[in-house]
Amino acid sequence: MAIEASSGVTARRGARVSALSVGYWALALVPVVALFALTALSPPMAMNDYLSDDAYYYLRVAANIAHGAGSTYGNLVPTNGYHPLWQLVLVPVFWIVRTPDQAIPAVFALGSAAWLDCVIIYRRIGRQCGAEAAFLVGGLYLCWLGTFALPGGAGLVFLGMETTLALPFALGLVEVSLRRGVFAGAALPARTLLRVGVILAALCLARLDAVFIAAAYLAAFVLIQRRRGWSPALRDGFVMGLPIGATLAVYMALNKLIFGAALPVSGTAKALGAPFLNLNPLIASLWGASTLQLRTLPLGLVFIAAAATVLALFWRTSADARTDDMRRQLLIVAGALLAGVALHLVYLCVGSSWPIWAWYGYGRALLGAIVVPLAVAVLWRRPSAALAAGAVVAMLIIGSGATIARRLALGDNSSSYWVHADRDAEALNALLPKNAVVAMGDLAGSLGFRLKRPMVQIEGLVEGPEYLRRLEQPGGWQIYFRARGVTDIAAADYHLQACTDGPPGCHVVTEPKFGQGPKVRVRVLDGDVVFHDRDLTVWRYRPALQTVR
Repeated sequence: MAIEASSGVTARRGARVSALSVGYWALALVPVVALFALTALSPPMAMNDYLSDDAYYYLRVAANIAHGAGSTYGNLVPTNGYHPLWQLVLVPVFWIVRTPDQAIPAVFALGSAAWLDCVIIYRRIGRQCGAEAAFLVGGLYLCWLGTFALPGGAGLVFLGMETTLALPFALGLVEVSLRRGVFAGAALPARTLLRVGVILAALCLARLDAVFIAAAYLAAFVLIQRRRGWSPALRDGFVMGLPIGATLAVYMALNKLIFGAALPVSGTAKALGAPFLNLNPLIASLWGASTLQLRTLPLGLVFIAAAATVLALFWRTSADARTDDMRRQLLIVAGALLAGVALHLVYLCVGSSWPIWAWYGYGRALLGAIVVPLAVAVLWRRPSAALAAGAVVAMLIIGSGATIARRLALGDNSSSYWVHADRDAEALNALLPKNAVVAMGDLAGSLGFRLKRPMVQIEGLVEGPEYLRRLEQPGGWQIYFRARGVTDIAAADYHLQACTDGPPGCHVVTEPKFGQGPKVRVRVLDGDVVFHDRDLTVWRYRPALQTVR
């Protein structure tokens, strides 16, 4: 009888593991299959819409590095306007692909590998917390944030942006923290401290503003360790912080040596004119991404706070002391993440006047990916593995089917300018002379990636430090344009203003569109339009028409 009972328990445990494995495999593979099904079924131009327009800045710089032109976007000046690790990962892509359009599925392949890594790590976290089934259900939340498989998904892993690496590194940090007992309060060997420090350094290279999360993580570690005394706590915190400090010091020194500025121009351009009182990041972080649309709510701090309230009200211990300890440590990690997100939010509100977009929310995504499954675990004390797996698989299949049907119904999505950027670039490559230099501000990424002409990025996000200095000088941008030989002005999704003292048919293109920093106001003439398609227009640039402002 004992043998029979033991066999029954073993069989049930095996069935439970099998059901969970099916659920996690579906979580890992269904989004990837859905994305590549869309790749196969969609019109070629429609695939341009899946990547963020900003992702194409990375792609053009990576192509230039791979082909020996150096770290430059416009092939005129070197730039460091990117998060370095994702930029380096993309360079080998252009040793393999032969045409620009081939880069898009290559980026999807990198995103797929990152997503598989996310799911593997996520399951390990759930296993350590004795909540595999709850984390599987919570995986739908992570899937909505990371992929396009569910309707309205944020796609953080597949946007072609640096969050492709930042999210798995952040999840890896959480998993290692639990596995190594970083927040258990016991002394840790130097090797473990350095290993965690290396992961933090890699996270910072993947997304530079993760330095706020790293700082909060280190502070939380020292505070937990203080029960051993301040001296050993500070010493161990110093050891853990060594890889971060050394990495950032080398990064800044190389930037200064190669580009003439220690910090990336992409962040510096948004900080021109600081400090500000910019409430957009606060509002967007509370309610979602960069808008107040209902579908962005699960990425907002209000949603996470609601889940945390449920967790606090229904928190109960499990039957296993180790499981309870792991969950308490996970909550400490969540607290450190929240502090890091708050520090970043303060910086965005005073150090930048620009709005934020979905990929800024990787910290909130990670925070929610911790709090939501823990809330599920306390509400669902004895989860059915089969029920959890069945529900997740059904949701993924239905959601992916609905997403594919919706995307195919949109066709080439003519409302998005960058969907047609390959066709527009082909026309401009034939139309503009070889020595043409095109200046363009917002949405220059997808066109510039395919345009075989030098470019000036008027926002300054992928220019050099000299351009930012010129922006702050009266008439400085005109001097810069003249030195770079600008011949044409391009604008997409723009609003023209009338010239107050110009000739008939004179209008003003203002860039950057966002922020309260210095503006470039370029005068253009209706009669100088050389190309127009939907929301994209290209004008001849007339230096004599400009006035010093």
